[in-house]
Amino acid sequence: MTRFTRFALALTAALSIILSWLFTPSDLPKGSSAGSLSSPSPSSSPWRAHLVRAADGDSFTARRADTGQTVELRLYGVDAPENGQPYGQASRRSLLAMTEGKILTVSPVENDRYGRVVAVVFAAGDETSVNERQLEQGMAWYYGRFCRAPFCKDWKTKEQRARAEHAGLWRDKRPEAPYEWRREHRLPR
Repeated sequence: MTRFTRFALALTAALSIILSWLFTPSDLPKGSSAGSLSSPSPSSSPWRAHLVRAADGDSFTARRADTGQTVELRLYGVDAPENGQPYGQASRRSLLAMTEGKILTVSPVENDRYGRVVAVVFAAGDETSVNERQLEQGMAWYYGRFCRAPFCKDWKTKEQRARAEHAGLWRDKRPEAPYEWRREHRLPR
């Protein structure tokens, strides 16, 4: 078993314990219920996949290596600009650069109300998650409203560092958060 695989398994186990403790019905995203967080559950084991297509900087379709099933995924704990938003295409290209043609290890956290698997995703050859890389490169916001695992504090720090360094979307004086942009344009998450 490689160091990366051991790390992914340990991360999944830790997330399972933490999320089962943290997520009570009042903590769930609006429109969700405990029953809607079923398959795959936070206790699901990590699985390998390949990118099929990227919708934007935090959502993509992947094909599971074990079953061949295509799965809609969303990166846990981050919110990337929408395609019609400034930096939306740059964020999508950043996601593609990290995932295209690589074996991905997907550690499911939950299912969202749109049926997507919300996950921490690692690309082969990188021990830092794609989620965290998007924050470091200034290609996504830290999504504190939904990021409740202990490592989320580190992710918030990564976003703050990217802001201070004017990385990616933080080059703009007042970048508009995707959740605000969606509200103005009445788009679902």
